[in-house]
Amino acid sequence: MRMPSSDRLAEVARRIDEHVAHLERLSGRRPWHVTDTENLDAGYPYYREEGGRLVLRANERGRVVSEEWTDDVDELVRLVMRSHVMEVATKHEARHRRRGEDSRRQWFALAEEWLGAMDPRWGELERAHHERILASYPFRDR
Repeated sequence: MRMPSSDRLAEVARRIDEHVAHLERLSGRRPWHVTDTENLDAGYPYYREEGGRLVLRANERGRVVSEEWTDDVDELVRLVMRSHVMEVATKHEARHRRRGEDSRRQWFALAEEWLGAMDPRWGELERAHHERILASYPFRDR
């Protein structure tokens, strides 16, 4: 049985807050902007329920620049947290850069670790996503 819209969005918000707190414990950092239902029209993602479906969307200057649809609360939370984890992982890498190493080595490893700590399935999905990227664009250490 599907939750009413306001209940679904409240559940998304509650779970995002829990996972952001978990990410902060794991990494020592919080995302700069935690995704919510407000459209800032500045390229930051926000989520809504439209036509009974959940959407993660980003608008910039009045135009949609990204949009992902799902029917599943867990999948929406995963998409939001994936974005937050990558933001924190790239900042971590920039502060701990290893000369000559492809920066994605740290980003990808941290993203898989942190998402996997939140939900093992999320870590596996992220690892598979990285494998697809690396099949076309392998690491290029200098």
